[in-house]
Amino acid sequence: TAWDTKYFDMEREAFFALLEAANYLHIEGLLKTGCKMAAKQVDDKSAEDVQKIWGIECDLSPETVQRLKKENAWAEKEK
Repeated sequence: TAWDTKYFDMEREAFFALLEAANYLHIEGLLKTGCKMAAKQVDDKSAEDVQKIWGIECDLSPETVQRLKKENAWAEKEK
């Protein structure tokens, strides 16, 4: 909903801290909605785009990344 989108519009660190707290405190509705919002952020994005969006540093060698992309080409969506 529009309310959910506005509620979860926060810095990445705060967003993930909120999800962690909801999980720890067993607040299922908050956790479920937060996870849906996280999924929306990365829907139809490449692994590289997800890394940029969520500030994830890739610690794999370029050779390993290429090998994994080749092995898992079936998982990539056609654009």
